[in-house]
Amino acid sequence: MPARKPSIFIAHVSEESQLALYLQDTISRQFLGIVNVFVDKTSISGGGDWLQALHHALDEADMQIILCSPLSIVRPWVNFEAGAAWLKGIPIFPLCHAGLDPVGLPIPLSLQQGGVISERATFESLYRRIAEMAGLNAPEPNPRIVEEAMAVRVRASTTGAISPVASAPPAVDALKRQALAGNVQAIGEFAYSGAPDVFETLRRIVENPGDDQARSAAASAMGNLADPRTVEVLSAVLRGSSHALASTCAAVLGRTRDPAAIPALVEVLKVNADWPAASGCARALGEFAPAHPETICPALVEGLRMGAFVEDAARQSLVRYKQAATPFVVSLLTDREDSHTVQQALEVLRVTADPAAIPALHALRELGDSFGTDSVELLRSVEHLLRQLDPQASAVPVEN
Repeated sequence: MPARKPSIFIAHVSEESQLALYLQDTISRQFLGIVNVFVDKTSISGGGDWLQALHHALDEADMQIILCSPLSIVRPWVNFEAGAAWLKGIPIFPLCHAGLDPVGLPIPLSLQQGGVISERATFESLYRRIAEMAGLNAPEPNPRIVEEAMAVRVRASTTGAISPVASAPPAVDALKRQALAGNVQAIGEFAYSGAPDVFETLRRIVENPGDDQARSAAASAMGNLADPRTVEVLSAVLRGSSHALASTCAAVLGRTRDPAAIPALVEVLKVNADWPAASGCARALGEFAPAHPETICPALVEGLRMGAFVEDAARQSLVRYKQAATPFVVSLLTDREDSHTVQQALEVLRVTADPAAIPALHALRELGDSFGTDSVELLRSVEHLLRQLDPQASAVPVEN
C-alpha cells in the first residue's frame, strides 16, 4: 500500500479564493506533488457532496493554512473550520493580508505562529513547517512568491473578489471615507493606494478613541509605510492603550527596530497593565537583538517574573540576545523567594549555552535546599545545565 501523502487544508472565504488557489498551485508544484493541498469546493471533483468532502478533508488534514483578513476573520464558516482544526490538534498557520497583522487576530489564532504575505520570511517559515510535517528538506520558496501573492490579492481586490467595500475598484477618496468610518478592509486597501495623505489619515484613525479593531488595522497599515513619524505616534498610542491595540502597536514598533521605540516598550512591559500588552512588548523588544542589551535585557528579566504569556514572550526574546543576556539572567539565580523565576532563568541559560554562567550555577548549587520543596527539581536542572556547559564538572547526586 502506498504511503499516505501529508495533507494541507486551506481555509478561506469565497472572496479570497484566487489567493487560496494560487497557494494551492504554488505549494503543490514546489513540493513536487508530495503533499495534498485542499481548497474547499475547488478540490472536490464534480458531483461530489461538498459537506462530506469538507469533513473528510478536515479529518485527513495534517496542517491548516487560514487566509486571515479583516473580512474573513469575522465570517462564521472560516471560524468553524479553524475551530475544528484547533479541537483536533491540527497545526494552524494564519496567513494575514489586506492590512491585518497576526497580533490583531482573535484568540486562539493570535497564539499560532503565522505571518503576513508581504514578508518573504512568512513563506520561509511556512515551507519549513510543511517540510517538517512531510519529513522532507524544505525547498526555497519561489523567489517571486511575495510579489506574486500580493499581485493575486490586489488583482482580486480590484475585481471585487476580496474587497467588501465595492464591486468595482473604488476611488481613493471613497476608500478614505470608508477607512475613516472604521471599515477595516478599506483601511488596509487605502494604505496601499499611494495617496499623499495616507499617513495622516491612518494617524487620525489610530488616535481616535473608540473602535479598537479599526485602530489596530490602521496601526498595522502604518507600519508598512516606513514613515519615521510612525514611532512617535504609535509609542503614544501604546502608552494609553491595552489589549489587542497595544499588542499591535508593540509589534509594529518592534519591526521598525528604531531605538526611539524602546522607552515606550520597556515602560509598558514594566507597568504590566494586562498580559496582551505586556507580552506584546516583550516580543517586540526581542526584535532589536542583538542591539541595546543593556537597556532591553533588564526589562525582559523583569518580564520573567510576570507569569503565563508574558514570561514566555520574555524568555523567547532573551534567548535572541544569546550570550549578551547572560549577565542579566544570572542575577535571578539567587532569588530564594521565587523558584519558578529561577527555573525560567535556567531555561534561558540552557538555550543560550554560555559558559560564562558556570560560576553562578556553582553558586546556586551551593545553596542546596534553600528553595524548600522546589529544591530537588531546581538542583536537578542545575546539574543538567552544568554537565551541558562544563562536561568536566563533577556531578553532585540529587536525592529524589
